[in-house]
Amino acid sequence: SEVPEEQTCGIGLLTMSILNLFQVGDAQSAVSLFTSMQQVADPVLTLLIDVPWAIVKQSEWPFYAMLAQIQARKRSFAAEAPQLQQLIQQADGSAHPPTVAFMQGMSA
Repeated sequence: SEVPEEQTCGIGLLTMSILNLFQVGDAQSAVSLFTSMQQVADPVLTLLIDVPWAIVKQSEWPFYAMLAQIQARKRSFAAEAPQLQQLIQQADGSAHPPTVAFMQGMSA
């Protein structure tokens, strides 16, 4: 039987969607997955912006650890296949001028 919506855990469902990203083994497939993951990206942003971090932590889902793992995998894929770097930057917005300026400011 189907679980009623009020009994589902939104953070848990999102976490399970993110876990699917870890199933990808090669760089080309990962980049194509990253660029087409709007249905995951939007809820991730909502969770990061709208939900107090203490509530996310109390859920006991390893949400932040998984985001860190995704970042590490993106870096390893970029190192493994440098020609994919531009696609990765388009997917995560890291080539956007305000983002570049922010990151340079943070590392200074």
